[in-house]
Amino acid sequence: MRLKDFFQKNGYVLGFFRLFTRSFIKVLHVLNTTRWRIMGVKLGKSSIIQVGTKIENPKQIIIGDNCLIASGTVIDSEKNDGKLILKNNIQINKGVRLDHTGNLVIYDNVLVSEYSTVYTHSHGHNPRSNPVPQSLIIREKTWIGSHSIILSGINEIGSNSIVASGSIVTKTIGSKSVYGGNPAKYIKSL
Repeated sequence: MRLKDFFQKNGYVLGFFRLFTRSFIKVLHVLNTTRWRIMGVKLGKSSIIQVGTKIENPKQIIIGDNCLIASGTVIDSEKNDGKLILKNNIQINKGVRLDHTGNLVIYDNVLVSEYSTVYTHSHGHNPRSNPVPQSLIIREKTWIGSHSIILSGINEIGSNSIVASGSIVTKTIGSKSVYGGNPAKYIKSL
């Protein structure tokens, strides 16, 4: 009997295996979330930090209710006093890098899509110089498209805004607007 025939006749075996695997991974995510809570991250109700997330300076991080930090996310800071505050209902997808050297606040209902990067510091023209922190606020109901880069030097991304996939944001973004491109430019109002 070929493997394909086996699974066609015995689909419940594969289904059980998938169910077991998914349940096991969910347990690992809960254990990982508990680990980060013990290490100092302040976590709200129903928030999950998936396995494979790297966090530096966990005592400087506050995460609200119903947030998801997906696998492969890196949360770091080049200074020990930079704070990261995630409000409620925030989803940080896989492969995202959040730099909170200059303080980063993300308000409710924000989605940061896969492999995006957010910087809150600059080194100017000398990469070996001390980082110059600059705070950034991402307002509520904002969507940062995949593979986007938010550079330091901007103060705010306005509420109800969209940053298109692959954009490089170099300037402050207003509310209820769509920006895209390299560098990101205004496309339209929402």
